[in-house]
Amino acid sequence: AAAAATAAAALARGAGVTVERDWDRRYDHMQHHTAQHAVSAVAEDRLGLKTVGWGLNAERCYVDFDKPAGPEALGQIEAMVAEEIRRSAPVSAALVAPEDLASIPGLRTRNLKATGPIRLVTIEGLDVNTCCGTHLRSLAEVQAVKFVATETLRGGSRLLFVAGGRLLSLLSSLVLREQQMTKLLSCGGEQHLARVEELKSTAARESKGRKGLLKEVADALGKSLAAPAAEGGADDGLRVVHRDDADPDATFLNDAASVALALREDLVVLLTMGNDKDGGVFLMRGPADKVKALSPAVAAALQTKGGGRPGFFQGKCEGAALKPASLQALQREVKDALAAA
Repeated sequence: AAAAATAAAALARGAGVTVERDWDRRYDHMQHHTAQHAVSAVAEDRLGLKTVGWGLNAERCYVDFDKPAGPEALGQIEAMVAEEIRRSAPVSAALVAPEDLASIPGLRTRNLKATGPIRLVTIEGLDVNTCCGTHLRSLAEVQAVKFVATETLRGGSRLLFVAGGRLLSLLSSLVLREQQMTKLLSCGGEQHLARVEELKSTAARESKGRKGLLKEVADALGKSLAAPAAEGGADDGLRVVHRDDADPDATFLNDAASVALALREDLVVLLTMGNDKDGGVFLMRGPADKVKALSPAVAAALQTKGGGRPGFFQGKCEGAALKPASLQALQREVKDALAAA
């Protein structure tokens, strides 16, 4: 991870400066870098998984292997790294001349084209590798390594992991979350999954029931829209209805309009749903020529754009457009536009 240095003012050449190291950040990097060396070493030596890349990130670090690594392999690598951590193997760094590389047993990096000293990092009894990064003095300081996710990567696999203090912080947050979930779900941690599944099942049943009820209401609304005007009253074929609802549902509007138009093809049905606080949705359906003629008036009254195929004009609208006075104005303007069409 890159580090940046800043100064409050321009520095003169040769001026003395004091650099303050962020030790917590540095030590976190040392734990994860050393952990990566251990993970890569045991994965290659004991499972034949060769490391082809790795990344040191702020939340999750990763190691890329040349082959897929399934759950069983992850468990084996974790167990083997834990065994090496308990062994408390010393970690050291040294500079060697390029011509001496061939004589170093167990060196993983070969055929280097270098002209100056090369830095090697050694985990005693486990790994010898070229590396320019900062490392711990002992593998014991890694404390623990945990894989938290896997990804398929170009025929191989990417394993995301955390170690040391970062792993302990993650564990603390998970324990706190479990405590909060225990209070919220009113059951112990071992029952959380079953409880959530139960709640999901209940929510699905209730949602299905609600959809059924809404369909019945939509059918009833559609039939009422298709009913002729009161005896002796003029019927201009326009129906404008608003449903005040905090959970606007475009499907509900379409179902109601479909029922109405199935009974009377000549109708123009303009439906709005929502409230004057959160806004909502609207739908106008009817003969294509009439819907096209009325669309500009509807868009202007609802202060929106809208769109749709022939015979349909729909969209979203802001809460201000659904205030009682605005809805009354909408009805007047659409009636005027229909009379003028």
